[in-house]
Amino acid sequence: MPVTTEENAQQFPDVVYNSHNNQFLAVWEHVEQDYSRDIYGILLDGDSGQPIGEPILFIVDDNIIEAPELAYNSVDNEYLLVARSRYNNMAFAQRVSAQGTADW
Repeated sequence: MPVTTEENAQQFPDVVYNSHNNQFLAVWEHVEQDYSRDIYGILLDGDSGQPIGEPILFIVDDNIIEAPELAYNSVDNEYLLVARSRYNNMAFAQRVSAQGTADW
C-alpha cells in the first residue's frame, strides 16, 4: 500500500517498529529536484499497516539531505532520525516523538 503519493522521486526508505505503541515509523527521501531533497515520514498502524495521519516533514535543508536511517529508543519511547548531507560531509539528527512529531 502506498504511504505517499507525492510526485517526483521517493527513495531510500527506512522503517522501525515501536513495540510500546504497536506502530511503525517509515521515513524516506523526497526529491523535488537535484538540489532540493527533504526527509519525510509517517506512522503506520502495527496491525493493519495503514498510515496514521499524513506524511510529516522531518528535515529540510539547503545541503541536500539524503539517505535517512532510523532507530527506536524503547526506554524513552522515541525515535532518532539521522540523514547525511550530500555535499559537505555533515550528518543531521532529529529526535522524533512516539506520536511522530519532530522534537525541534
